[in-house]
Amino acid sequence: MTVAAIALSAGGAIAQTATDENNMEQAETNMEQAGENIEQAAENTGEAIENSAENAGQEIEQATDEAGQEIEQATDEAGQEIQNAANEANQELDQAAAETGQTMEEIFGMDEDGLIRSRDITGGAVYAVNEDAAMGEAEVAEGDATMETEGETEMAGTDADAEMNAETDMASNGGMGSYTEIGDNWQNVGEIEDIVFTADGKIEGIVAEVGGFLDIGDKHVHISLSDVQLMPIDDGSYALVTNYTKDQLMEMPDVDESAMN
Repeated sequence: MTVAAIALSAGGAIAQTATDENNMEQAETNMEQAGENIEQAAENTGEAIENSAENAGQEIEQATDEAGQEIEQATDEAGQEIQNAANEANQELDQAAAETGQTMEEIFGMDEDGLIRSRDITGGAVYAVNEDAAMGEAEVAEGDATMETEGETEMAGTDADAEMNAETDMASNGGMGSYTEIGDNWQNVGEIEDIVFTADGKIEGIVAEVGGFLDIGDKHVHISLSDVQLMPIDDGSYALVTNYTKDQLMEMPDVDESAMN
């Protein structure tokens, strides 16, 4: 091989080596750039996650504050409604006592210590208006009146009609009169099953068990205090009288006591 040929071959090899070195340097540069890009992407992802967590925390805190405010407002409203209901119940009790002409102290004044015991009330007899007896008394009064003079008859008949109508209206509307003893025109229709209290512990009414035989066919009805009168019995217990008739009591809705059991 001539010197010229050798020199030419050597030049080509050197040129190829330089090209390979350039390619390797470019590859290293590309790898470094890729690493930097990956690092920057990781930083961006971390910042995004941190920002999302902060935003979520702020939203949760705000939602919690709003829920707390709503709960507090609902609690205040519920408390006010309970207070209003208690005030209304107290007013109704006072009105009922005024209508019957009795105070709670007079009704439950038999206990020496002044305390009311439910055991003295529950199980007591329930008396209702006997329509036949009431009508019979009115008819007798009207019959006696017809034997007087015409003027007296007219006046007596008017009084008898007024009395009969008053008794009928009381039986129909439930407005309670004032009684000191159980009369002949009252019918034993059941017993006091339970006592209903207001939220502040005052008696609102009773649950009466009426009708039926040996707990078959009976029903439990609610009667407000304004429609009953508790009559003290000699043994320290109480009976209840109401101007409702037995038929009217049996037509009342049955009390659902499932929640009480």
